[in-house]
Amino acid sequence: MTAARAAEVDRQQRRRVAARISSHVLHFCRWRLRHGQAQFRLQELTDHVQAAFGGKLAPDSPRRILCLLRRQGLLKYEVVSRAQSLYRLMPPSSQATLRTWEAGTP
Repeated sequence: MTAARAAEVDRQQRRRVAARISSHVLHFCRWRLRHGQAQFRLQELTDHVQAAFGGKLAPDSPRRILCLLRRQGLLKYEVVSRAQSLYRLMPPSSQATLRTWEAGTP
């Protein structure tokens, strides 16, 4: 396999993993909003995603994907306290991506 091909395979694999993590991050956020728990600690998100992956995930991956979803405009939240890793999701009415999931898709 050429170096260029190996690099492309690596990029494809990273995209697949990021998509899987994104799905779990969005599921976590949707659940929190549905249950009136918009505020959360990063560790809660990390634990949720780690459990879905059987603990086989880089510890910072959920946070990186959370930030990526925000940059892509798919998720809105604010950092309440960076020192305490405390976040607050914006109301569901402002969450276009999460509204499309209200039919019950995980």
